Amino acid sequence: MKTSRRLKQLCLTVLFLSAGILAFSQEPLKEKLSITFSSNMTCEGCKETITRNLSFEKGVTGLKVDLENNLITIEYKNRRTDPMKLRKAIEKIGYKAEEIKDEEQEKEQ
Repeated sequence: MKTSRRLKQLCLTVLFLSAGILAFSQEPLKEKLSITFSSNMTCEGCKETITRNLSFEKGVTGLKVDLENNLITIEYKNRRTDPMKLRKAIEKIGYKAEEIKDEEQEKEQ
């Protein structure tokens, strides 16, 4: 009886230790990511509207609105938001938002 109880305790201990090791060994999600959208803003007022509204979106940690190239670059916490939510936030205030992939972004800069 005592042997089977000790065996159960040993198995549970090994199980909990291996689960803990496995949880800490996995690569964590990147905390901050960046995304760039092409937009249809035309004036300084558009830039200010976008800046004012996106600055307060959940998860947004940085924002660069480039009026000359019609680009909106957003730095965000991926645990709090995602590209689709950011796109919808831009469209909600009346602007188009087309994601620019990394290769396209490098060509425009």
